[in-house]
Amino acid sequence: MCACTAASVEDAANNLLEELNSGAKCLCVEHDASDDVAPALLRAARARVEAGSNVRVVCADAVAAARFRALAADDPLLSALDVVSARELALSILGDAQVGDAVGRDARVLDENELAVLMEDVKVSGLKPGRLREMLKFFYKSISDCADDDERWLITAEEQTVHAILTENLEARRALLPCEVSSLAYRGLVKAGVEREPLTLVADDFGSLSKASQRLVRHLATDGLVAAGRTLASSSSEEPYPCFDGFRALADEADCLVTLACERPAAARESRA
Repeated sequence: MCACTAASVEDAANNLLEELNSGAKCLCVEHDASDDVAPALLRAARARVEAGSNVRVVCADAVAAARFRALAADDPLLSALDVVSARELALSILGDAQVGDAVGRDARVLDENELAVLMEDVKVSGLKPGRLREMLKFFYKSISDCADDDERWLITAEEQTVHAILTENLEARRALLPCEVSSLAYRGLVKAGVEREPLTLVADDFGSLSKASQRLVRHLATDGLVAAGRTLASSSSEEPYPCFDGFRALADEADCLVTLACERPAAARESRA
């Protein structure tokens, strides 16, 4: 693996282009939260489009996706670029009839009112509201972290009962919890045996995605992956359980890691004379 340090976003973009031109398939950019690496990522996307690759930009949330669409709109080559949030990506996959049938759900996330109704339905378990909320939070984090891949992830009879009630209600609605969209999209693809198309993915903030979303992105990036990640962990509005370690693992496996180290002006000191 190659590793280099860039003094500016432009330098980082040049590093990415050089590696892409040399045939690298997995590239990572590590940067501070104050660094705007969108221009570098879009230049990488442009290079892949010029090379004839099918490219999709995956953003941490809808706000970031809207910004990338606006930035890409001024470039004739990128104006038609498919820019989606991680949730939109997963929902588009679940919209495939084969995938949806494989998991028994439709590509529809419960809204806040429906989640409140679901909470009332799950209360038939007899648990006190506080205990029930804590258990549901445990479920949601476990699903985001792919812990439910292990059939033994539910230990107590109480957990098994509540989870069964929750799943039964979701299947009856054929709808999705926000936390399980990426997980079920991945499982549906695998279970249905859907053939993946050649695709390069550009991820704007890989470390802020859940482990389930990271797994889905890596599964779909059959023709290449360019991923940015922040030096310090952060969460997005759509991913309350980010897996920062997932970016570190990807960076360790990448063909090249570009670390952005922009010079920052020193803070002026107030004179106390």
